[in-house]
Order: sequence, then C-alpha cells, then structure tokens
Amino acid sequence: MQPRLNPFGTSYVLCSAEISFWSFPLLLRFLSFVVALVLSSTCVSSQTGKLDTLLEEGHFKQVARVISASKDQDAETLYLLSKLNQGFRKHDEALQLAEAAVKANPNKAAYHLQLASVLSDDINNAGFFKKMSLAKRVHGELETALKLEPKNTDCLFGMMQYYEQAPGVMGGGKDKAHQVADEIGRIDASKGYLAQAQLAREEKQTEKLEELYLNALKADPKSFEALMALAAFYASEAQKKYDLADKYARQALDLDRTRIGPYVVSAEVAALKQNWDKLEALLTQAEKENADDLNPFYQAGRTLFQLNEELSRAERYFRKYISQDPEGLTPPLSAAHWRLALVLEKQGRKADAIKELEESLRLQPDFENAKKDLKRLKG
Repeated sequence: MQPRLNPFGTSYVLCSAEISFWSFPLLLRFLSFVVALVLSSTCVSSQTGKLDTLLEEGHFKQVARVISASKDQDAETLYLLSKLNQGFRKHDEALQLAEAAVKANPNKAAYHLQLASVLSDDINNAGFFKKMSLAKRVHGELETALKLEPKNTDCLFGMMQYYEQAPGVMGGGKDKAHQVADEIGRIDASKGYLAQAQLAREEKQTEKLEELYLNALKADPKSFEALMALAAFYASEAQKKYDLADKYARQALDLDRTRIGPYVVSAEVAALKQNWDKLEALLTQAEKENADDLNPFYQAGRTLFQLNEELSRAERYFRKYISQDPEGLTPPLSAAHWRLALVLEKQGRKADAIKELEESLRLQPDFENAKKDLKRLKG
C-alpha cells in the first residue's frame, strides 16, 4: 500500500473531517485472495500478510473481526492494530502501537514505514518547531525502512513523497523525488508511472496525468491501482469524461468485485448522468458485495446534493450511510449528519436539519462546517 505520508501538511493526506474517494486512488491495490480467509481460525501471525493486504484493500472491519478473536500481541499484531487504528482515525493508539511494533521487531521495514505514516498524520496541526521535529522522525523511519529493504516500492514511494514536500534544509528536493520515482520505475514500471503521476499532481503539471496513467495501465493491464487512477481522473471536475470513468471502473470491478472504489466512481457517474435505475442497481450490488462499506451511498448523496437533484433520494442515501459505523478511511458519521442536515435544509425542514447538525457536533465537537451551519440556522 502506498504510505499516507504528509511531512509538511499538504492536502493529499486523508486527515480532514470529510474524505471523498478521490483523495486516495493510490491507496487501492488488487485483492488477490478470497475474502473467506478472514473466517479462518488460524492465529493472526500466520496470516499477517493476508490481513495486511486486506487493510490495503480497505477491508478494515474484516481485519478487526479477525484480530478481536485473537490473543496474539506479537510485533505483527501490533503493526496491524496500528494500521487499523489509523484507518479509524484513532491517532494516539495508532502511534503507540506503531512504536511498540518497531520496538518489538526493529528489523521489519513495514513497521518503520507504518510509524513514519502515523507520525506524518500529526504534522498538519503542529507548530513550526514540532513540525520540523516530526519531519525529522519521519525521514529517519523512512531511511531505516529503505536500509532494510532498498527495493521496497512502498518505502521508496514514502521517501519520494518526503523529498517532494520537505524543504532543502530538511533534506528535501524535487530532483531527489524524481530520482526516487525513476528508481520505482526500474523495479516496477507501472508503479513508476503512478509515482511520476503523483509528482505531476503535486507540481500542478496536470497535462501529464492522462499519459502517465495510461502508461501505468499499459505496463500492467491488471493493475487495479492504474485502473482506479484513470477512473478517478476521467470523473474529475477538470475532465468530466464520464463514459471513460465508468469504463475503467468497470474494468477494475472485473478484477475484484469486493473493492468499493469502482462502485463509488460508477455510482457518482450514474448520479451525474441522472440514470436513477443504474444508480440504484450499482448501490444494491455494492452493498451485496461489501456490506461493511457504504461509501457509495455517501458519495452518491453528496453528488445529488451538489446537483440539487432528487433530494429525497439523497436523504435516503445519507440515512443509509449513518445506519452503521463507517469503514476505515471513509467519511466519518459527523460528516454524514452534516451533509444530511444540508439536504434537509434544502427541503425546507429546518428543525430536522438543526437536529442533524447537533448530532454532527456531538460526534465531532470541533467540526467547523457544522458549527457554522448550526449558528446560521439558529440565527
């Protein structure tokens, strides 16, 4: 999984109150084994690689069910628990567990990479001196990871992101970042093109993206990552090439029908094209294949609200989303209640909207959007 590193507070880390699918196309990787493994009674340590891949695919709840049934507390379990807690926005727990995993086994590159990732989550809200201190720790963990596994493309991707964002006095530099991207390409051509695309996005060279994504797919026609990058690219506001977005999302589904990303893209496209029968069918299929993750409902509701179309349908989708705890790395319930409140307001249901905003703030007292809208509605 590409690490979620953000050494200097830039926008691609998933740390905001509301996270849309478009924020993390590069977190998606191909699930190459059957989901039934999580029902296995074997110990966690014997299937860590499989569980780690499940986390990379966004199946946090499945992994949580396995680990909760285990009494293992070895380094591998600590590492998995750190990733779980990070996915569910429990930062302090994720950091403690990542540090414990590294202490228990300092010779595993993945543990150092996870610690670097969790440390980077703190930087957005840090003051200048703490930001520099955290960045130094992130850099150190990445260096250690690469010493242990010099050809690990995930570790290289993390270092590339560091170099791209860090100032020169902290060892950063765009030239260094591009050199690491080239190294990734020598190891895995498809991932190399995706790394170059990441840098192109950061450097506002958006005219390069389409070719880089297409080259990534050409280098590996079965790359779920490349397919989803293309789907998200074509569905973006800058492109609005919805047929192409749906095409690549469908190809990604052909690789793995349990991954939620393709359903999000196709559902948003169906909503934008106001194809209600297709939208309902997609959401039904998504829930059937992956009942743990209702993000397609959330994103479809958000799209309908933005279009100011089918507001009763949007309300239904948001109510569906808040019917269970969110999957890891998906919008929190506070964001869903806020979105629902805005839909209710548009329907003229002010009192109901206020109740949803109050619930949003109960769940997340520092949610500024909900604070602002509640103050506005109460007048």
